Amino acid sequence: MNNVWVHDLDPFIVQFSSSFGIRWYSMAYLLGFASGMMFMTWLARKKATSLTEVQASDFLTYLIVGVLLGGRMGYVCFYAPELLTDFRPSFPFWGALAVWEGGMASHGGFIGVILACILFAWKNKKDPLHLGDLTIFGTCFGIISGRIANFINGELMGRVASADFPLAVKFPQ
Repeated sequence: MNNVWVHDLDPFIVQFSSSFGIRWYSMAYLLGFASGMMFMTWLARKKATSLTEVQASDFLTYLIVGVLLGGRMGYVCFYAPELLTDFRPSFPFWGALAVWEGGMASHGGFIGVILACILFAWKNKKDPLHLGDLTIFGTCFGIISGRIANFINGELMGRVASADFPLAVKFPQ
């Protein structure tokens, strides 16, 4: 008996045109950032961190920039270095900024977060290791929801399983 489920999930939550809409992957990022902010704010209110609520908000801004720039530059440097020298006459003018032509690399995002922690710590005289600890809660939810979004997008499929495996999924591509 063939119990294989055929993957046919739509990567869009809401689609406005053939290539534009709200995707599950963007929701994964938002969930990670929102859960991290809630956790850091909660710790600041309980005086369990050296950050004030305003500093927690500022730190989240550093983290968002670090994740997005680091993730994109990680993708470009590790997987598509030709985008570094791809200059165009029309928007976005530089191939590295054409995010719809490729994505993000988690290891680049990690590098961006480390740099954001170091920079924020240096500017605000905080312990960078403590800031790194504060990022973990949001990171956990972000990575878990990101992996779910990868599945919905039909990415990172894993290895071939036998058709009688109860959790087997067939990816049409």
